[in-house]
Amino acid sequence: MFAKATVTTAFEWITARWRRCQAGARARHELLNLPTSELDAIAASCELSAEHFIEVVSRGPNAADELAIVMKSLGVKYVPSRFGGQSILNRMKVTCADCNRKPTCRASIRNDTIARDYHAYCNNADAIGLLKRRSKSFLDCRN
Repeated sequence: MFAKATVTTAFEWITARWRRCQAGARARHELLNLPTSELDAIAASCELSAEHFIEVVSRGPNAADELAIVMKSLGVKYVPSRFGGQSILNRMKVTCADCNRKPTCRASIRNDTIARDYHAYCNNADAIGLLKRRSKSFLDCRN
């Protein structure tokens, strides 16, 4: 029974990975078919070059999912009106999507050691620290 469960789990993982790759490829294809000026405008609204924007979008819709989990684990709630708008969070999502340390991050999340470990590898550690301090300051001002 254990072998069957392992094979099923591996198959589900491969299927999910394949779907993410397909979603990224579809998004890339759609972006490449846009007029250059439209693509440039969309990318600029995300504070990225068109090439970097396509690269990030190609990673699929879940490329930065870890960021929300990390922030929740650390007690950071991002409220754009308190933290200077959406651009900080957008930059953090791009940084997360670009990250090549996802296996380490996922292991820390899985092992519930993210609060202790993220400083060592997370490229968003400084931004998360800033948001944590701002959250604390905001809460202190309200009390």
